[in-house]
Amino acid sequence: MRRAPVPEVTAHFGVFRTMRHRLTVVLVGLVLIAAAMMGAGGPLDPPSSAESLLNERFGTKVAPIYLLLRADIQADLQLNPHQIAGARNLVARLAERGRKVKGMPEQAALAERWAIDEEMAGWIRHELSEAQQERLTQIDLQWEGAAAFSRSAVAEYLELDPQQQKALQLMLAEANQTRRKRRLEPLEVDRLTVRARTMLTPDQQQRWKEVIGPSCRFRFGETQARNEGAAPGRRVTVRPTRTPPR
Repeated sequence: MRRAPVPEVTAHFGVFRTMRHRLTVVLVGLVLIAAAMMGAGGPLDPPSSAESLLNERFGTKVAPIYLLLRADIQADLQLNPHQIAGARNLVARLAERGRKVKGMPEQAALAERWAIDEEMAGWIRHELSEAQQERLTQIDLQWEGAAAFSRSAVAEYLELDPQQQKALQLMLAEANQTRRKRRLEPLEVDRLTVRARTMLTPDQQQRWKEVIGPSCRFRFGETQARNEGAAPGRRVTVRPTRTPPR
C-alpha cells in the first residue's frame, strides 16, 4: 500500500504541529468549557477541580493546554514548576475571557475565540520544548482515543477507506448516544479505542502506534487496571464502579 503524503491541515483556530509526522492538532476553543471551569471555582483552585472536569471529558477533544493541568500528564512531559504555574495562570486568565465571549456579537465572539486560541498556541510554542510539544500532541491523540480517527488529518494519514470510516462513525455515534445519557467510564473509553484499532489493517495499526508514541498513564483514582489492547505497557487508573454524583 502506497503511503499517502501527510496533508497540511489548517484550522479555524490556532494549531501546533508534530515534528515527526507533520500532523496538526486543532486547539479546541477554550470557551467550550470555560464556564464550567469557572463554575467549579476556576483553574487556580486545587488541581482536583480541574482534573475532575477533565475526567468527564476523557475520550473527547479538549484544548491541549487543559491537559497540562493534570498531574499525570505533567509527569509524563516532565514539566518544571515554572511551566506548570504558567499553564495554570494562562488557563485562569483565558478562561475568564472565554466566559465573556458568550455575551458578544457573533463576529466579535469569533475574533475573540481566535485570539484566545492563538495565545494558547503561542504559549505552547514558547514555553514547551519541541520534544514536549510533540509529546503533548501524542498525549492529546491518546486522550481522545477512538474519536481521534474522525480527524481528517488522522484519517488521511492512516489512509482509512470509506468502509472503515463508516464503521468508525457508527461506533462513535453509538458512544455519543451513551454519553448523552451518562458519563463513559475510563475503561469504556479505552475499549472503544481497542475496537477502533481492530478496524485497522496491520500497516495502519503500525502507523497509529508511531503517531501516538509511548503510552501515557492516565490516572482517574486509586485503583489501577490494565488497559487491554492499548499500546504496550499502558495503564489507566480508574475509580471503583459507582454512579457519579449529579
